[in-house]
Order: sequence, then structure tokens, then C-alpha cells
Amino acid sequence: MLRLIYVCNDRRRNMATPGNIYLLRDTDLLTGAVSNYLKIGKTINTTPSRVSGLQTGNPRQIIPANSFFVPMMTDMETYLHHWFSSDRIHGEWFDIDDTRMTNEVIPKINQLMQEQTDYISNLAIIDWLKQSYDNGTSRSPTSDEQTLSDELKSAREARNIAEAQHKIDDHNLRAAIGSSNGIEDIVTLIEKSQPPAFDQDAFIASLTAAQRALCFSNGEEFSSKATFQNRGDNLATLDSTLKTALDSAKSSDPTPLPLSNAANPILPRDSALETLHRSWLGSRRAVAEQKWIIKQKEVKLKVSIGQDREITGVMKWIREDVQYPDRFSKPNAKEHLRAEMVAFETPKPNLLSVEINECRSYP
Repeated sequence: MLRLIYVCNDRRRNMATPGNIYLLRDTDLLTGAVSNYLKIGKTINTTPSRVSGLQTGNPRQIIPANSFFVPMMTDMETYLHHWFSSDRIHGEWFDIDDTRMTNEVIPKINQLMQEQTDYISNLAIIDWLKQSYDNGTSRSPTSDEQTLSDELKSAREARNIAEAQHKIDDHNLRAAIGSSNGIEDIVTLIEKSQPPAFDQDAFIASLTAAQRALCFSNGEEFSSKATFQNRGDNLATLDSTLKTALDSAKSSDPTPLPLSNAANPILPRDSALETLHRSWLGSRRAVAEQKWIIKQKEVKLKVSIGQDREITGVMKWIREDVQYPDRFSKPNAKEHLRAEMVAFETPKPNLLSVEINECRSYP
């Protein structure tokens, strides 16, 4: 039996939008010298039209170095920005010369183009599978499925290690802020407001039967839930030393910072802080790499399971109608009972948001 459910997933659709990834250089109009700065960007328009827009008001001549039409424009740009994070100087401009562009950037783009093409093809199959009932079958994995599952486990474990290292770098940078108003060229503190705290339980307890009917619902809905069973070891098992270092770094992280920091001077940048920042930038590469590998392995396994319910020890994908009891809908409550909700909201103080510079904009 097939049950079609049309779901609008704007985020995934936007991430899967095809378009151009361009590589640009800039030239000194007076000397003709071409800099080593390489702009890695995206556009749904043609690269020449993008160059024309960038050229306006620019005293240096922008020249196209290369351009690629790719299946997932935004995903690829984000991946490349993380992969070459240590070379990022300002905005989308990277300190990458022609040799590295030829030997590193272009091969990476070509690799990602092929991977994205395969990924998009699998997504088209999954879009059908996720809207159909499973057949209830539980079976053993094929050798290819077991290999995929083992590779997924390895990628998850590698991601855990990579994320732990990046979190250590992040905690260390935040700890370095101390009582200052940020770190020169590296960390900016921005005061931001917070939404009020909402006492949902007390609000629900106050509702009349008529009001409750406006923001509660029950019934039956189609559920499509995939879980992967071969998830790998946790960080403590994989690397106990790294886990200890992460716990130590986390305990030294003072955020959220008090608003009083904003009244103090900005901490001058020095070589030790630059080293911390470089480490933070560099550790983004491995995280991006493993996340992308995980996404590819997961969609391949979803295609392989087809309409079966379970591959033993590998994954389950249960697709069935489920009953749900009374379920509170906050959006419905806001639509119908906004005035009543105000009495259950408590203002929260402003906080200092920590923004770490994704570029190395200093010598």
C-alpha cells in the first residue's frame, strides 16, 4: 500500500539547489600583479554576472579563475569554506595560490561534484520510500550493507573525535576572553535579547475545556522514522585522554559571560591567542568531512533497505500509521490564545553572544 504525503522541506530543498561554484582572483590595475587571494563563492546566476556585481566600486580588477555547475551549491560552498578554513582571510577570500588551487581546490570540487550527483540520485529514491509503508520484513544484511554499516560506524566515531577537538578549541578561546570585551580580530561580543521563559505546564493547567480544544489535537498520522543501530563507541571509549581534555576545557569555559564584560577593553591579540584561533579554524575541516561521509552512507543504506522494515544490526526504517494522544501545539496556542499566554511568560535578561571570527584577518 502506498500513501503519499506531500511534505515541504524548505531547508533540504535550498541546500540541494544546483548552481555555480566560482573561483575568482583580483588584480592590481596599476601594476597588473595578480594576488594570491582566491574567492570561493556561489551564485545561481552566471559567473560573469557575479563578477560584474563584485567589480562595482572595487579598485582592483576581479578576474574569473574557474567555475563549476554543481548539484548542491550551498552545501558545497559551506564544505569548501570549512575545508580551507585555515586559509580564510576575509569574507570568502582565501590565501590560496595558483598551485594550491590546481592541486587542492579544483580536485576537491570535482570529487564533491561526483559525490553530490550520487547523493541527489539517492535522495530521489528516498523521497518515494519515506512516503510508503514498510512491508514488515526483518532480514540479515548483505555483505555490501554490512560494509556500509561498518563504514558509517567508523565515520561516526571519527566525527565524535573531530567534534571533541573542535569543542576543546572553542572552549579554550572562550576561556581566553576572561573579563574582556572580546579579543582583537578574533572574538566579538554582542549583546542580544532573549525570548521570555514560558511556563507551559502552568499555562496548560489554566486552560478551560474550550481553550484546550484550540491548542490540543489527537488522531492518526503517518510516521516515517529511520534509525541506525551500528552507531559506534562514545568518546570516552574511543579516546579517554581526549574526553578528559574536553571535560577540562568545558569546565574552564566561562560562557555565558556577564554583561559587565562589555564595559571593559578588548583583549589585544598576541601569538598565543593567534595559535588558539588557528587551531579552532583548522579543526573545522575534519568535522565537515565526517559529517558529509555520514550523510552519504546513511542515504545509501536507506536506498538499500527499500521497503523492508529492518536490516538486523544495521538499521530500522519503520513507516506506519501511529495514533497520537492529546498533543499540545504552541503555534496554535499563539494563534488563538496569545493574550492568555503573556501571564505565563517571564522576561529573561540580555546576554553576551560570543562570535568567533571565521577568518584570519590579521598578519
